[in-house]
Order: sequence, then C-alpha cells, then structure tokens
Amino acid sequence: MSCSSKKKSYYDPESAERALIEARIRFAGNNAINVYQCLECGEWHLTSKGVMNERLSEMIQTGELNEEIKKYEWREKYGG
Repeated sequence: MSCSSKKKSYYDPESAERALIEARIRFAGNNAINVYQCLECGEWHLTSKGVMNERLSEMIQTGELNEEIKKYEWREKYGG
C-alpha cells in the first residue's frame, strides 16, 4: 500500500519495530524513536516524535544497541 505521507510503510507493528531498530543500527544520526499506525493508510511508520519505543529504550540502556552498531560497522568495513 502507498501512503500519502511518502513514509515507508510496514504491515504490522512488529516489522515496523524491527525496521526502527535496524535503522538506528545502520544509519548514524537516525532519530526515529518509535512506530505508529497511520490514520490514512492503516499501516505502520517510524517516527521521531513521542515516547521512545520500549525495546529500543531497553537496547540503549543495556548497551545492546551500541554493540549492534559496532558489529554492523565491523561487517561493513571488513566484509564479515
């Protein structure tokens, strides 16, 4: 489905949450913090507004997100 917001759409909140975490790992400076169900298209989008996603918050607090970023950067640099 295409949304007039031009944002990438996800079918369900779980896939949107996976995309949120992946975006934070892969793209330095990405400021998305949560997902929401769009009132226009009914699908899910990422947002930089509102309350931080619980899983993302947990990953930041435990250092897991930084570890995943390091792994991603290593794979990109060394092809692992």
